[in-house]
Amino acid sequence: MTRVAQPPRVVLNEDRNVRRTPGEQHLLDTLAAADLPGWTVFEQPHLNGDRPDFVLTHPLQGVVLIEVKDYDFATGRYRGVAQVRGTDGRWHTKRNPADQVRDVYSNILRLYSRKYLELEGVHGEDAWGVVETAVYFHHATSVQGAAFCGHPEHVRVLDHTHVQAIREGRLGDCGLKTLKYRRSKFAQGGQLQAFVDDLSTWLHPMAYAQERRQPIVLTPEQRAQAQPAPRIHRRLRGVAGSGKTLVLATRAANLLAAGQRVLFLSYNITLQHYVRDLIAQQTARDHWPVMKRQLVHRHYHDFVKWMAGLHDITLTPLDDETPPDEVTRILEQEWPAQLLQGLQGRQMHPDCHFDAVLIDEGQDFNRLWVQGVLRTLTANDELLIAYDTVQNLYGRDLVWIEQDTGGLGFRGRPAELKRSQRLPAVFAEIAARFQRQYIDPTYTFDPKDLPQADLFKHFVHWQNVREHDKSRFPALVLNAVDQLMSPQFNAHANDICILVDSHDLALPVIQALQRDGKEVVHVFDPQGERDPWRRREEKWRFQPGAGQIKVCSLQSFKGWEAPYLVLLLDQASHAEPLERARQIYVALTRVKRLASGGSSALLVYNRDDRFLDAAALFRAANAAQPGALQPSPRGAA
Repeated sequence: MTRVAQPPRVVLNEDRNVRRTPGEQHLLDTLAAADLPGWTVFEQPHLNGDRPDFVLTHPLQGVVLIEVKDYDFATGRYRGVAQVRGTDGRWHTKRNPADQVRDVYSNILRLYSRKYLELEGVHGEDAWGVVETAVYFHHATSVQGAAFCGHPEHVRVLDHTHVQAIREGRLGDCGLKTLKYRRSKFAQGGQLQAFVDDLSTWLHPMAYAQERRQPIVLTPEQRAQAQPAPRIHRRLRGVAGSGKTLVLATRAANLLAAGQRVLFLSYNITLQHYVRDLIAQQTARDHWPVMKRQLVHRHYHDFVKWMAGLHDITLTPLDDETPPDEVTRILEQEWPAQLLQGLQGRQMHPDCHFDAVLIDEGQDFNRLWVQGVLRTLTANDELLIAYDTVQNLYGRDLVWIEQDTGGLGFRGRPAELKRSQRLPAVFAEIAARFQRQYIDPTYTFDPKDLPQADLFKHFVHWQNVREHDKSRFPALVLNAVDQLMSPQFNAHANDICILVDSHDLALPVIQALQRDGKEVVHVFDPQGERDPWRRREEKWRFQPGAGQIKVCSLQSFKGWEAPYLVLLLDQASHAEPLERARQIYVALTRVKRLASGGSSALLVYNRDDRFLDAAALFRAANAAQPGALQPSPRGAA
């Protein structure tokens, strides 16, 4: 008996104004009629500014990304590697189609999926094969297409013969191994299905909306700043824990509800999942499809790369051989300048028009960066930058934002959020006193703006460690983690964070935790060589809800929060006292109150002799809460 063909589920592009090319129409018709049981075909889904032509998903077989090109090499307009003859008769280097699909592939694994790490944990580097990439050339042979793409590794190049094989059910000849095999080796254990389901929260937003939590209720001060303000450029200055990111996320939700297109930028790579979840939490379920289409949120350097790709702007290349200091200089100076120069005289790509731009961590940006970002604004022309000068960890010159000397059109004085909402009162008081003593006595928490005291006895402890006792840090951390995970606190590993300011100190701590049977996620080079690319890879893994103890640098944890925090301060003579004090202040303000109630914890182990006196601030805090908890030796009852 002949088996009846089972075509895939097809999710069409929601934008009916976008016209398909002949190649896109041909491939769509072929896929829609093919015998592909269990598959889902997404046509040009919105993926945070990425627009792949087709994404195919199957819970037991994997994911396929396909970019379609209608290039006709018989016209003489195409040659070499990504060279196209323009209407001016000159040859121009266009974005390589293989690079296009590889960028989407990379973003799916590193940014969009929170389940890929589980696959990698089981299958190691082989897990990269869970997503297959391809470029389909509608009017060219695969040989011509491969030459135009520079014979790319790990990207399939398809032509009409491969599409015909799909149409005829000859999947063994279609050039895509993911379609060929009925069950992927990654399907065992359910990790592949979890990965595909998680990716679907981007491809089909209502699936994610079913999991969302109730929106956070804002204070009147926060609510006032969360309202859209068209044709106004504003600044929002707020103390640590005052809800700056929450205000921006809620304002994004309000703008999306009004049908506006929003660009949300931050500086920190590790915040991407947190920001997305927070915006989703503040967005009404009915507006989730709008959020998918109208919102782009990226960290700044990823935004530059995305913009350059859409406008065929060449950026200085970076690779594993680029020295770390050069990487920083290229990312922070050359890329922004190259983007701004490349955009001059160009018509903006349609995907780069935004009604509002919201910038978090504004103290980490500079005037040149913001000038480039403003090129994306439409006539609605709405800009809001949230910042805190005390958290200026990178030593930026903030005259442009504090005194409005950057020519960015700010209106009026900065709005302010003076009350810390996240910090329990005892931690806010410690941070306020530390700031007055070590940073700036003129800009601090006003006593009336401190949170009200709660009913819980919080765990606060500062211990100065003798300089030659650096080797004690791993043991001190193990003791602290044991106590936090004891029945006294019953802390979950996901809620514990170890902040370390020294790469040399981080690895022994990580290794000690792992030897003790603890699962750890961190942002450091696991080989101990401070390689910026390996550190970047680890930062992509640093995600909320990972179920592991976090070990992080002070800079990378900015913007994050945790109810149980252990801070290790090494002897850092290379850091100026004010710079060092700002780093410590930011760390002290990362503690949050537990939503369910209970005691939070902040334990500091310090080797920096410039801050020995800070122990007195903690003693005073403990004196203000009689019966407060104190560290106990490892193994004590």
